[in-house]
Amino acid sequence: MSIKKQFLKSKPVCKVVFRLDATEANGAKKVQVLGDFNNWDQSAEPAEIE
Repeated sequence: MSIKKQFLKSKPVCKVVFRLDATEANGAKKVQVLGDFNNWDQSAEPAEIE
C-alpha cells in the first residue's frame, strides 16, 4: 500500500492518493479507508473514486 500526499500552494488543501495493489488486497472485493474525516465509521458512505 502506498500513500501520496500533495499540499496545494494555491489553497489550504491536501490531496491524498491511496493505492493498494491487487496482490496486497489478497482477493478482497472491497476496501475502505477510515479516519477522522468519517468519524472512523465503517458504515459511512464511501467516497467516490476518481
